[in-house]
Amino acid sequence: MARLEQPSEQYPRYGYLRIAALLRQEGWPVGKRSIQKLRRQTGLRVPPTKRKLVRRGCSTGLPTKTTHRGYVWTWDFIADATIRGGALWMLTILDEFTRECHVLRADRALRSEDVLQWLQKAIQAHGAPEYLRSDK
Repeated sequence: MARLEQPSEQYPRYGYLRIAALLRQEGWPVGKRSIQKLRRQTGLRVPPTKRKLVRRGCSTGLPTKTTHRGYVWTWDFIADATIRGGALWMLTILDEFTRECHVLRADRALRSEDVLQWLQKAIQAHGAPEYLRSDK
């Protein structure tokens, strides 16, 4: 029992398979199932992985507030379905300061070429924004 606890304490991230392999390398005639059973009985477990910390505070990337027309545009896709169950996709490109919609395009499918073409048309009509923001 003490021989089982020593590698478990030395290598806390090792599970029963690795512990069994270490003990076999040292010459102990053990099987993985017996190590698994003994570890369960003694309460030895691999600690759970730490959760990712959620960022808090101000973003260091894009500006959080828009200050004038043409500063930040936001673009997004909206998905919906028809009564018959067909897909319906909408592309929206908005100026965040004026809330003016530069592009509102609905189609059964939107390819990347279509999106770039509509973005180029909006830039030609309204001028290029300083920042282009997307939710994902």
